[in-house]
Amino acid sequence: MNSIVKWVLFLFFFIFLLRNTNCTKNTIPLQLKDTVLSNLQESRDFPLNRHKRDHPCEQSQNSPAIELDINALDESKDHIRMQWLEGDNLIMIASDQSATSVTQNAHTSVWIIDATNSHSVLVHKQDEHIDNSIFTLVVNPLDKSNAVLIAYDLRTLYVLHGNTWTVKEFTSAISIDMRTLLSDETMKTILFHPTNPSYLMLPFGNQIFYSKDSGTEWSEGPSNIVRFQWGRDDTVYYTMKSATTYYEFYRTDDLFETHRLIQAHILKFYFETNILFISKQNEDDMTNKTRAIWVSTDFGDNFNFAHIPEVTPEQYYDIIAVTDSYVMLHLGNSSSVSGQLFISDSKFTSYSLSLNNHLSQSFYQVQSMRGVYIASIPVSPRKVQTLITYNAGAEWERIQYHDCPNNEPCYLNLYVSDVLNKHIQGIQSHSNAKGLLLGYGVVGEYLDITDTSTLKPYMSADGGYKWEKILSTGGQFVIGNYGNLLVGVKSSTLDENCFSITSLQFTHSQKNCWIEVNLEESKLEGFKYCGLNMEPGASSLKAFFWGVNGDSDNWSFLIVDFLDAFDRVCGKSDFEDFTPHAATGCLFGYNETFQRVKSDSFCYIGTNEAKLTEHGINRCVCREEFDFECDFGYERKPGPNTTCFPIPGYDLAQHCSPGEHTYSVNPLGLRIIAGDNCTGADSILKETKKFCSNWDGRIGYVFSFFNSHQTTSLIAGIIVLLLAVLCLFLAVFFIFRAWLRKKKSKEVIAYKSLLEAAEDAEDNSSCLGESDTERNDVQPLEF
Repeated sequence: MNSIVKWVLFLFFFIFLLRNTNCTKNTIPLQLKDTVLSNLQESRDFPLNRHKRDHPCEQSQNSPAIELDINALDESKDHIRMQWLEGDNLIMIASDQSATSVTQNAHTSVWIIDATNSHSVLVHKQDEHIDNSIFTLVVNPLDKSNAVLIAYDLRTLYVLHGNTWTVKEFTSAISIDMRTLLSDETMKTILFHPTNPSYLMLPFGNQIFYSKDSGTEWSEGPSNIVRFQWGRDDTVYYTMKSATTYYEFYRTDDLFETHRLIQAHILKFYFETNILFISKQNEDDMTNKTRAIWVSTDFGDNFNFAHIPEVTPEQYYDIIAVTDSYVMLHLGNSSSVSGQLFISDSKFTSYSLSLNNHLSQSFYQVQSMRGVYIASIPVSPRKVQTLITYNAGAEWERIQYHDCPNNEPCYLNLYVSDVLNKHIQGIQSHSNAKGLLLGYGVVGEYLDITDTSTLKPYMSADGGYKWEKILSTGGQFVIGNYGNLLVGVKSSTLDENCFSITSLQFTHSQKNCWIEVNLEESKLEGFKYCGLNMEPGASSLKAFFWGVNGDSDNWSFLIVDFLDAFDRVCGKSDFEDFTPHAATGCLFGYNETFQRVKSDSFCYIGTNEAKLTEHGINRCVCREEFDFECDFGYERKPGPNTTCFPIPGYDLAQHCSPGEHTYSVNPLGLRIIAGDNCTGADSILKETKKFCSNWDGRIGYVFSFFNSHQTTSLIAGIIVLLLAVLCLFLAVFFIFRAWLRKKKSKEVIAYKSLLEAAEDAEDNSSCLGESDTERNDVQPLEF
């Protein structure tokens, strides 16, 4: 007992000492405490692998001395255009007229620039191969050694494959709108096959010509073509004129050896990522001439009605993003700069409203982060606000900026597209540079699109969650070495198109820590650069400048090889994990992990060390706030409440797919985001089935079937089948009837025979003197 008392007293004494002892380890000076609290707050705002990148620049390296060599061309024409070929080769067209004011008498020259060795650049003029003025240039995206040059007469092609030129002349001119010819991306879609680098196709006059050997030999296709597009393998989709105002839609699966009619009356079509869209006029509303979209996921064998508001002649659909899991579509009006942005379900047939008041020419799909899109909404004719979505349009929000005056909330508004102003660089990202985003913008309530003087460059290293200002004086930027290299140029404007280089800087590991290149002023003095470019794959270490040097009228170019700036190639220990969407943990039902260079590793990524591929994927449990979006007929109200509300005027029972007699309803108005693979979605949705408005038991099903816009061939087949069944039924009926008559005839004969036998027996009985009573006991036979 005494021992227990001693232990209790000892325990109380120990607690007393702890309460009155100043523990140095837990004491934090006031100033340091504020810093710690600030860092704790920062960690709450950006949890899970979100690296804070606003640390002071610890530039341990001296300014690297990179050897700079300006290369002069014997070329003085006013305008040049260039594109990257295979490796470090470029093709350049010089012209005395701009691409937007072309004439038949324009003089052009074609050059091949070999920049494999940046200190000994080789240039080759190609005039001996080309004796015509060049209108446009397109490089094969699948085979960079293959380029097609289209002459000003639109009848002559100059095809480069490797080191060989092939000239092909056609009797008719290319029948494509000039604006399409001037659009590089549009021409790539028309000319080159999406998966086979050897297939090319162009329309001359009203006839298609195609090549299966990169443009060396060409074959004739069908005539009277209105529009065409490559499909998969040897498939081509095209429309032809008909007797009506509509077009006949065809498909060939063997490069025009055979073809078949898919739809008899359509207006337009579009094919991408194995999804086929067609626009058709609503035959039930000929007065208003409304149009609707039909979708095929089996390459045109079957089409399903798309549940999206139908459009009138002054409205239009614009498909702006297509993935394997969903489609984003802008519904606009020709009289307005804004419209509505819709997103589809995983079947591409049900479209829910994603964003209202969407500015039609302001939309960007981030290449470095899945599910991230940036768009703008107008607040006045000159002012816009920037919105971002991290879950493929399920929710949109303002871009939070985290270095605001007085710690008050403020927002970043980005110049989303350079369509509004060609002199402003739009947002940049690349699939090889995970998480990296560059863009120009202003911090404030809105962006004035007519005032570019306030624009500053900003960078995000985590896919758009956190942004910081870079190179406060502005400039132009390019991405290289898988996002490990950023090159920035500070410049002053000399005229409308060219600049002088005041500073050339670069950073590595996606840090906001810029290292200035020691420029040799003697070489760069007087050099005016008019363009900056890097190899399109974002893997190169070479930056390519072109412009004019000194008082010379000839074009010059400068190649800066940043390989000289790095100490070594990166090794395995120089990489760290990067988890996209780390703040939410998961997106689309799974998280993935990539590798990129650590911020303190000053090295470059070699070809064999490009480890920017996903190496870990984990599925997640469904969460209402991250894995679901508003269903068709529902929308989110502005404000903090993310609840989905029914859209007035939408009757879900009226929007069943043709042939369907039930539709799904859940009390929350939600559906799982297309492409989301999270587990446990049924426990959140709790869907119930309801009958469509065209369903009324068995009779309703029959009516709904025949009102389902089935193809003519299907209906004809059903009618033939019904007639065959009817004929078979009638044949069986008449055979049975004949057999029944024959059987009845035999029975009548037997009955008569029995009657005659009975009469004979009666006569015999009378002769024998039987009594009347005994004869009354004989019962007649019953039939």
